[in-house]
Amino acid sequence: MANIFPTLRAQIKDGRRLRRAARLLNQRSNYPTELPNPDARPLDAKRLEELDQIQTLGIFLGPYRNLTSLIAAVLFLHPHSQVLNHAGPRLLDRREYDFLRQHNADRFSQFMHEALRISEGGARGTYGGSILLAHSFADHPRMQSIYRKRYAWATRKDQIDSLIWKESQMVTQILRANENRIHELVRQNRKLRFILPIRNPIDCANSLQRLKMSRIYGEQTSGSLESIIDLILDDFKWFLELENRYPEQFFHFFQNSFDAEMLEQLETFLKLPHDEQWVHDALSIYRLRKPYQHEEQIVAHYENRIEALFGKGTAMYSKFLSLNAATAEETGA
Repeated sequence: MANIFPTLRAQIKDGRRLRRAARLLNQRSNYPTELPNPDARPLDAKRLEELDQIQTLGIFLGPYRNLTSLIAAVLFLHPHSQVLNHAGPRLLDRREYDFLRQHNADRFSQFMHEALRISEGGARGTYGGSILLAHSFADHPRMQSIYRKRYAWATRKDQIDSLIWKESQMVTQILRANENRIHELVRQNRKLRFILPIRNPIDCANSLQRLKMSRIYGEQTSGSLESIIDLILDDFKWFLELENRYPEQFFHFFQNSFDAEMLEQLETFLKLPHDEQWVHDALSIYRLRKPYQHEEQIVAHYENRIEALFGKGTAMYSKFLSLNAATAEETGA
């Protein structure tokens, strides 16, 4: 009988934490910037069994300011997904969680265990945690309304088939620092899924420059808009080449191809069960607006660069060229 008490205490504590999180999230006039984290617990046999039930770990790649917050928030509307926003330094600065640089099964399990835990709380910004704290929820009443109607501000889903991690630029730089690393990862771990939304690279570069976020490229960029565009396109080409080689583990889509067919493909890719309500909700959230106006020399530089990378007249060249026709609504990094 005495063995029951620790379990009961943990359940009571969990209940208090969830009620506190719900109260914070219901403060519409003062949307929270942080939520309480669940207590750390050992990775025992029961939790290993729970982790085994998760089918995929979806990881965003590519630059920041590339619609990842919007897409991550949309994915969190799915009943069988869980999303971790940022938190890269908290996880990857600890060797026991850093499966990216040195992969093994134990390290991957430790990462998944900790990522799930901190995806329920945390804070906005690089500290990271729940996607509910991100600007894509905080500044998006419609997103809040859809989520609350279906999940009542639950910070964790009852059944998780896919964990999604949104820390795109940091992970991309880690993987690109050693070109063999990504190949080793995909061969060793079939649960890994890499996702790349493709926003208009000129708009993405403008956003990075405006927010002084292009500094993450370090000495690779001169700070000019052209140099940032080049680096973004280079990341996109790197991903697309990997997708050609490993189509089951890499998935891209363009900002102007966000439709029901793509969403169903994304469900299949992440091994999420089809959910018609999610598709409907996602389409109701995502909107394209009129294109930004760009200086002629910037557009010319962009067109010359995509011709050099993909070949004029190819399908991929045409898709990148079409991005100047419309740009997706920004909702965060």
